[in-house]
Amino acid sequence: MSLLFFLCCMGTVRAQLHYVEASTLGILHKCCSTEQPYHRVDTSRYPTLTSAQKELLSQGAGLAVGFTTDSRTIGVRWQCRPRKPLHNASDIAQSGLDLYVRDSGRWVYAGSAVPSAAETLSESVLVRRTGTEPLECLLYLPLFREVVSLQIGVDRGSRLSAADGWPGNRVVVYGSSITHGIAASRPGMAYVARLSRAMGLDLCNLGLSGNGTMTPTHARILAETRADAFLLDCFSNPSAEVIRHRLRPFVDTLRRAHPNAPLIFLQTLYRTHRPFNPSLDAAESAKRRAAREAFAGLQALGYRNIWLLDPGLDTGVDREGTIDGTHPNDLGIERIVDRLLPQLTAILSRCGIGTAAVNSPTGDCPGGELRRWPATDPSVRYVGRVARSGDGSVSFDWTGSYLTLCFTGSSLRMRVSDTGRNYYNLRIDNDSSRVLSTFGRDSSILLASGLGPGIHRLWLQKRTEGREGRTTIHEFATEAGDSLLPDTLRRNRHIEFIGDSYTCGYGVEGRNRHEHFRAETRNSDRTYACLTARSFDTDYTLVTRSGRGVVWNYGEKRRLSPVAGTMTGRMMHLYDEVDSLLWDFTRSPWHPDAVVINLGTNDFSRGLHPTDRQFWRECERLLAQFRQVGRPSQPFGPMQDCPAADSLCCHIDRLADAAQCD
Repeated sequence: MSLLFFLCCMGTVRAQLHYVEASTLGILHKCCSTEQPYHRVDTSRYPTLTSAQKELLSQGAGLAVGFTTDSRTIGVRWQCRPRKPLHNASDIAQSGLDLYVRDSGRWVYAGSAVPSAAETLSESVLVRRTGTEPLECLLYLPLFREVVSLQIGVDRGSRLSAADGWPGNRVVVYGSSITHGIAASRPGMAYVARLSRAMGLDLCNLGLSGNGTMTPTHARILAETRADAFLLDCFSNPSAEVIRHRLRPFVDTLRRAHPNAPLIFLQTLYRTHRPFNPSLDAAESAKRRAAREAFAGLQALGYRNIWLLDPGLDTGVDREGTIDGTHPNDLGIERIVDRLLPQLTAILSRCGIGTAAVNSPTGDCPGGELRRWPATDPSVRYVGRVARSGDGSVSFDWTGSYLTLCFTGSSLRMRVSDTGRNYYNLRIDNDSSRVLSTFGRDSSILLASGLGPGIHRLWLQKRTEGREGRTTIHEFATEAGDSLLPDTLRRNRHIEFIGDSYTCGYGVEGRNRHEHFRAETRNSDRTYACLTARSFDTDYTLVTRSGRGVVWNYGEKRRLSPVAGTMTGRMMHLYDEVDSLLWDFTRSPWHPDAVVINLGTNDFSRGLHPTDRQFWRECERLLAQFRQVGRPSQPFGPMQDCPAADSLCCHIDRLADAAQCD
């Protein structure tokens, strides 16, 4: 009777849910677009693939759905294409789903959906909670089944939206059944998924169980895939002869398409039943030797930015790390991740790739004892409107805000929180910059690793606007014995820019004007403001917000916008997104030599326009505020093209005369 009551309750819960097709929310960790949303590769483009390989690439290994919801209940309905079950993989790993949620900046396991015995339509409730705070979720697809349909169910009336794209650079992982995840207990436990969560990188799983043999077709698939780096489990499936024959052509194909991408090869694992099988032992020894020799041959020929991690897939010496002598169980996967994480972090950081936000219980990166420095340490120089707190943290949200510091040692870490998701430009020792992302609470981000001896200089700049969230840096950490040092590179001049989307860098890295807004395509460092400041070798601050005007904001339904929402009021704030906190100009550590005002485009862009009198009165107020807070008496206002350019030009000329500008 109790079981019947439970089943009736479950049926009632599911009936109350509103289901949405998961593909409409976007699929994460997918290396290319496909006609079937839950396939990893569009196999119709590669007719030379075998039928077995096409089936494998249609399976969902590594794919995940990212979404955010305030629903108390989260359910799933899904259907997989039938397939003969594997003897060395669990039902959940083969056909089930895995849910992770972000908690305090870390991805934590929330539950698994068990498939029905018949593998037809399966249904499960993964979350039943009392609160309604938004949850950021990551739902992994089955490792070894082709998903025909997948729906996510939430309470009726609750919100369900797609999560932002996965932060960080993209690393494509190609290989054998070990990479595919065959013996992981569930989808989220495969080593590729674990590395992706631990490092904060977009790792795409192109494991091909039993088929990772470096064929020309596989090389072409990888070459046609967008990637910043490749992690390659290429020596587990092929024989020694195949390794010697195929490795160089395989690398040549990748190099033509990706001339600068790091190629990181993993030595095959030690099959733990080798000592009791002489023929297997001889064959495996020959494979490992062929991999080392072929790789050394590439280095001798001058191939650069290629790496061989040996041991690579290391399950430990006690022979307890596999399920069948070959395929890593969860213990073996744990050991593989522990061995790979510091090595990959060092290589990718050296190549300027990745955020490497380590998702460990302590929030620290692998390594020894750390020496911690509060974000308010005098060695850290902030440029922009920041708030220092008594707990040693520093908060800010204006776009273009940046910090510099120097440090000794080979690595530097940062503990940071963010109310949203923001993107940053990071540069170490004047090398090319890379992009990292901040999100969640108390994330630990590895900023630098594997550096040589001496003093290193770091520059970190916010790419995105205040609307994307406020960042709080809590502390930096060096290795024991190393130090933070003041940045001696100081500039004597300072320019302040007041503006709108032109000054923010709205969509500056978009592919074309039709592309929808994405935070990732903002980049304040590529705006005219930062380019101008660099050309004059000056410091700069950006006080700027997309869509804002002097009197009228873009899209406003009335002729005048509330003053607090226009740049006339907003430019006085400590934070872009907080009206109640004003910036203390008297205690500002920097005083601009010039102020560049680039406003008016939104006032006269579309819809209702302010009258000449309204616009003129508010411009006078804007200039009066500058003089009251000690800003230069001769601001410079550049012009941008707009639908009412002639009218705006007249206003600018009149203001220039009134301000006695040249």
